[in-house]
Amino acid sequence: MDIIAPALTLLGFVLLGAGIAFSLAAAMIAWGARRPRRATAGWALAHGFPPDPAACGLEFTEVGNARMPVWRVRCHGGDSAPDLVLLHGWGRSRIDSLRRLQPWLGQCRVAYLPDLPGHGDSEARTGVGAFETRDVITLVHSIGSKSSDGDARRQGVILAGHSMGGSIAIRAAAALARERLIASTVAWAPYETARHPIQSRLATHGIRIPGLARAAEWVLRARTGSEPSTDAALRSLTKQGERVILVAGAADRIVPQQQVNDLLALDRGGHSIVASTADHAMLGTPDDPTSDEVVLKAIAAAHGDSRSPRSLTE
Repeated sequence: MDIIAPALTLLGFVLLGAGIAFSLAAAMIAWGARRPRRATAGWALAHGFPPDPAACGLEFTEVGNARMPVWRVRCHGGDSAPDLVLLHGWGRSRIDSLRRLQPWLGQCRVAYLPDLPGHGDSEARTGVGAFETRDVITLVHSIGSKSSDGDARRQGVILAGHSMGGSIAIRAAAALARERLIASTVAWAPYETARHPIQSRLATHGIRIPGLARAAEWVLRARTGSEPSTDAALRSLTKQGERVILVAGAADRIVPQQQVNDLLALDRGGHSIVASTADHAMLGTPDDPTSDEVVLKAIAAAHGDSRSPRSLTE
């Protein structure tokens, strides 16, 4: 019996140590989530990507502000075409959005590619989806009221985003639905809240500790405030008669296809999923075989037509 007390004491220390280690791990994950890599021009050159629209032969100007700098890129769709807001994912930047821009160029009037707060050249800190929706709404309002040419816009704005940007696009579309500024919405690999990609990223590194992603999300939201629900935004869009085109990648390990399917587990009134064979990073890029199809669906929706045009060149 003399061994029981020391054994219980040792067990207590072990549990305490495990609890401290668990808490530190959650805090470190939350700390890292708020400090993503800066995908700036140096990052682009290191990865063989064009560092700005000029490197792609595109005319552009810098707009926005230090919190959310924006490239305003002239497209070839004509004055009656919709404008496009293209949002990147976590740890990326407007440079990454350039990879998804090509099929939109002939279909839109102007494309706006922002560096979301805490990414690229933005001087702010990211909220990892907690407050960026407000920044996107402000950008859409600036586009929707008047074009830079002084003409009232007729076709509205297409909101498109990848991963974190996709979730933000859906949430912004829901908030703007009553104002009728959004022509259509596209989301590549959106997710409910940041806990889901955090958990997936941990799993890709072989870390499968129950509750760790949830604890990291709790620590993160203690600093950034709560994150809006993508599911709730989809429900709101359904009630208001709006539709969203979601894209899920069969090879996506960050936002698995099933997670995107789960967002539409119930009848959501017509939101559609496009199944792609691409992995997470390639969704919406030229390496994604569904890229043109998604653009055509978005343009058809912007014109109030459920049928897609036959080709991008028509």
